[in-house]
Amino acid sequence: MPEDLRELALESDGVNATVIREIERAFELNKIELVDAQYAPYRMTLSDEFEERRISAVSSDGLAERISLTLSVAFVIENQDGFILGEPGKATVTRSYGFDRQNVAGKAAEEQLVKQEMRQELGQQLLRRYRFLAANGTVTKPVDNSVPVEAIDSTQPVSNP
Repeated sequence: MPEDLRELALESDGVNATVIREIERAFELNKIELVDAQYAPYRMTLSDEFEERRISAVSSDGLAERISLTLSVAFVIENQDGFILGEPGKATVTRSYGFDRQNVAGKAAEEQLVKQEMRQELGQQLLRRYRFLAANGTVTKPVDNSVPVEAIDSTQPVSNP
C-alpha cells in the first residue's frame, strides 16, 4: 500500500459509537493509522447511520419466521486540499436469520452476534472503498455544496470554515 494511504482522519456525525469502533478496528488491523485531520492526507467522514430490523417471512399461522437486519452509513472521502474523491457513497450490509418463537432468548443473542458481524463487514467495505478512491486519484469535486456549481472554480480547493 502506498505510504500516503497509511494515514487517515476518520470523523463521524451521528454514527453509533459501536459502529465507529468496528470501522476504526478494520482500518487499524490493515495498518492504516487514524490521525488528526490536520495531519492526514485523507479524511473520511461518516454520517446518516441507518439501522433497520424487519420481519422478512411469516409462517402459515402469521407469526414471524425470518428477521432481516440492515445497517448502512453514508461516507465521503476528501483529500488534504478539501476536494471530495469520487462521489459520496453509502456502505450497506443486510443479513437475515431464522426466528424461533420457542427460543426467544437464544435468538436475541444470535441477533447481537449478527449485528457484530455486520459492523465488521461495514468496516471492511469502507476500507475497500477508501483504498480504491485514494489510490486511483479519482476526479475530485469541491466540498462546499452551498455554493452554486456554476460559481465554482474546480481547479481551486474550497476551504471549509
